[in-house]
Amino acid sequence: MTEIITSETPEDKEIILGDDSSNQAISFKLAQAFYNEITGKSERVTEDFNPSFILTMDNISQLHHRIIQSTTQYNVQSANASFSVEYVNDSSERFSSIERFMAHAGSKGQPVEEVAISYNLLVVLPQTHKPQEYRINILLASRSAKVEGMKEQIDVIPFSIPLWQFESKFTCRASVDFVDITVANSFMSVIKNWIDCLEVTSMNPVLKWVRPTSKYLPLIGQYSLLAIGAYFTNQHVSSYFENPEPTTTASFVLIAFLFNFLLFKFGRFIGYKSERHLDSIYQLSYIDFSGADRRLATESSSSVKKNIVKSIAYILFSITVALVSNELSKQIFIS
Repeated sequence: MTEIITSETPEDKEIILGDDSSNQAISFKLAQAFYNEITGKSERVTEDFNPSFILTMDNISQLHHRIIQSTTQYNVQSANASFSVEYVNDSSERFSSIERFMAHAGSKGQPVEEVAISYNLLVVLPQTHKPQEYRINILLASRSAKVEGMKEQIDVIPFSIPLWQFESKFTCRASVDFVDITVANSFMSVIKNWIDCLEVTSMNPVLKWVRPTSKYLPLIGQYSLLAIGAYFTNQHVSSYFENPEPTTTASFVLIAFLFNFLLFKFGRFIGYKSERHLDSIYQLSYIDFSGADRRLATESSSSVKKNIVKSIAYILFSITVALVSNELSKQIFIS
């Protein structure tokens, strides 16, 4: 049970910082104001979030109104906001108001990669007489735009890079430069609550569980087919060595070695291809401002689905190869 404990200190007495024998009581709020006044420095609190959201302009508008509403409890002397949009072709735009942002951000014809929102506030808190500056910075990133932009470079790399690892990277980073930590926590709470209300994409939990095992697929493929080849080779050893002859023995050893070597290499190839496709499966998270963004999301979704199908197809193909190898070994060794 949570209890609220009240002190016996009179309401008109301030909390003393430092030595209890001080003749003058200084509140923590005033101490922070004095520190900022003397040093000119402010503190910063930063938090990263990684929801797989679908971000729309209405969501940005809702965030803006929530932050503006949260400032009504303070004496705000000055406030301004800016909205920056970065596109996948390295171009960018900056808007000085939410109205201009809502009117023009979706008309570029290019998918959005990042949205940066910044608020500068001058706030006069109770017991202080000088305005204090608070900066709120929010960076929103499209995971799909970033991943799809890297695919061309990743495809030429000789080893597989799991794209699902990017799910642990932030899709939203929020920071508040503050003088008073209470005010900063209030702004950060508004951002957290807004993030919790965003629409998110979903992914099959079984698929999430399987993806980290992709690195074992080449080993499983090569040694599974090698084990199958060795088993069938062993089945025919007795028939070749009942009456061993040099020519027959040499032919058997050569064919058996070649047969198992091919199965080993082929199993590794199938496992590698399965790994590449499984590593290309990631949970979509994108910004939906225009038709270009929706087109990118559709292409990304189609690519993920194709990789799922291909990964399963290669695994089933390896099983088929194992069955065919059984019949093929009989034909080779019997002949």
